[in-house]
Order: sequence, then C-alpha cells, then structure tokens
Amino acid sequence: MNILKMMAVAILVLKMGVPLFGKSETGNRQISLQECLVETLKNNRALRIGHLDYDISRMVRRAADSLYIPEIEVTMENTEIRNPTASLLEGADIAESGSWLYQMRIRQHIPLGGQLTFLFNQAREKTNSSFTNLNPKFDAFFQLSLEQPLLRGFGNSVFKRDLRMAGEAQKGQYQELKNRMALVVLDLEMAYWDLVHTRMAMTVRREGLQLARDLVRMNLVKLKAGTIAELEILSARSDVANRESDVIAAESAIAAAEENLRMIMTGSAVKAAGEKNLIPIDTIDRYLDFTPPSMEEAIRLARLNNPE
Repeated sequence: MNILKMMAVAILVLKMGVPLFGKSETGNRQISLQECLVETLKNNRALRIGHLDYDISRMVRRAADSLYIPEIEVTMENTEIRNPTASLLEGADIAESGSWLYQMRIRQHIPLGGQLTFLFNQAREKTNSSFTNLNPKFDAFFQLSLEQPLLRGFGNSVFKRDLRMAGEAQKGQYQELKNRMALVVLDLEMAYWDLVHTRMAMTVRREGLQLARDLVRMNLVKLKAGTIAELEILSARSDVANRESDVIAAESAIAAAEENLRMIMTGSAVKAAGEKNLIPIDTIDRYLDFTPPSMEEAIRLARLNNPE
C-alpha cells in the first residue's frame, strides 16, 4: 500500500464531507480538517521515512521469495583481430582472425539446499591462415551440474528461516508505518481543535470586553444621574483592563496554536513571507453526532487494529 492509499484511508476514517480546499480571504486562509490532513500526509517527514522503510522491507521480502526463481544469464561476444605477421609460419601476410561466442547459463535452487546449473556454449572461429585445415571451426557443448551440500546447508530450513524473517520484518515495518500515521493524525486533530478552541475563547473574551465597556458607559450615565458612587466607575474600568489583558492572552494562545498546527502540517512553525493566517472552518458540533459501538464490536476492532 503506497502513501496515497494511506492518505485515502485516513481521510475516509475521519468521515469528512467538506470541500477539499477552503476559501481564502485577505490576510487569512480558511482551512478544513480534511485539508490539513491531506497537506500533513504529503509533507510529514516521519511518514515519508516510514514509507521508505516499508518499501525496503518489501523488497527484502521479494528477494527472499525469489530464491527458487531460475536465474538466466546470457553472454554474447564477437571479436575481430587483424595484425601484420612476423613469421612465414603464420600462413598469411596479414593475420586475420575472428571469433563469435554465445553462452547461456541457467541456475536453479532446489528444495534440498543445492543448486542445479545448466550451461550451453556455442563458439565459431575463423582465420585466414593457410595452415588451418578447418575454417571456420564450430564448437558447441552443454553441461549439467549439481551442487548439493550434505551436512551444513542441507535442506530448505535456511531458506524458510530467511523467508520467515523477511516476512515478519515487512509486517513490523507496515505496523510501524500505521502507528506513525495514527500518531500524526492524532496530533493533527488535537492541534486543529486546539486552534478552534482558542478562537472560540477569543470570541467569548471579546464579547466579555464589550460588555465591560458597555457597563462603564452605563455607569457613567448613572453617575451623572447621581444614582451610583464614583467607586463603581473605577471598578468597571478595572474590569475592562482585566478583560483587555484576557484578550491579549487569547491572541497569544491563538498564535501558539496556529504555530503548532503549521509545524505539524509543514514541518516549520515559521510563517513564510506572504503566507496567510490559518482560520479553521470546521466546528466541533458536526462531530458530536456519534454512536458508540457495542462492547463486543469495540473488542473486535481493538483486537483487529491494536498491535499490542
């Protein structure tokens, strides 16, 4: 399973039904949880490393499975030689010779731990020497050999051990990749809802600040009417100052939550030049309609998905 399929599975698990890309406003970027998930799965370095480790384990398993696949090796050579002669015994003023070779070798491992080899060799040689009786000369033969260890390495127990180890390693890497993805998705959801919570808290604190300012204005009217003492004005203004401090703290919490979400999505908490603020568009209300599974179904799912 490649990373794109894993992305699709993770998205289906979240059961999202919103558009993939959020709307953009000046200075802000409206983003959904689904969009955060897709961007995180494409950019997360730990998941890319885990996917590469799983691919390596899968190739090792494939190499272990291929032990009993025959190996075929084919060799073809063509050689031409032309040299001036230095002796009358070479039979020509300019010695010319050529050779052509075709060789095929097939190796096959057998269940007893040995190796069966079949070799076919065909050659052709020609020369312009007058002392050669057979020109061109053809040579062909085949050879069948068997190498079988009698003590150490006898049988297929070594092959089965390597195959079993490769299979368990592949399963382990796959499970580790699933665990990494689960942790990344969990961290992403926590960071996203933390940003939603801090923005909701900002809305509440701004409303509280507005109510405190309205109270100051109302108390000023009452003070002019003589119905309250001046101490009530000072108390209301002190409440406004406290609520302004709460708004500043909420703004800092929003910035920290946004940096945390951006770190999970892109691997960097620093906002690039021209990058917009992240505005979550999903609310927690859409996820409250959840029917918990029965105890038997929960146990079955836990045994199926929990590696521990």
